[in-house]
Amino acid sequence: MDESEKVIERMITVMKRRRRMAVTKDADVFIRSKKAVVRELKKYEALLWYGRHVAQTDEQKAKWEPDIRAGAEKAAREVEKKYPKEELIQRGVSDFDWGMISGKVSTLRWLIGGQWDELDS
Repeated sequence: MDESEKVIERMITVMKRRRRMAVTKDADVFIRSKKAVVRELKKYEALLWYGRHVAQTDEQKAKWEPDIRAGAEKAAREVEKKYPKEELIQRGVSDFDWGMISGKVSTLRWLIGGQWDELDS
């Protein structure tokens, strides 16, 4: 079991204890599986990458190596196919929206053992 799995197991144990200690039987404590966390992490990493990609101007992209540009454009089309348009980050998005998606990525990475503020994409 690697370190991230140990952290998740400890979190699950703590949450189960808290659930048993809940005062009311209606206490709503729900623990998502590691698989669910990783699925959401991949989604938000893709959306963050996509937002950074579309924020690049054509002038900036023209400086990229042709194979890198072609690969990035192909990856962008795949993200567009996979996620609804309203979820995709577009040019001109607010700082608040950038902060929200960056915070989600940072938090989900932390849950599986990453460091805070680890926003490489």
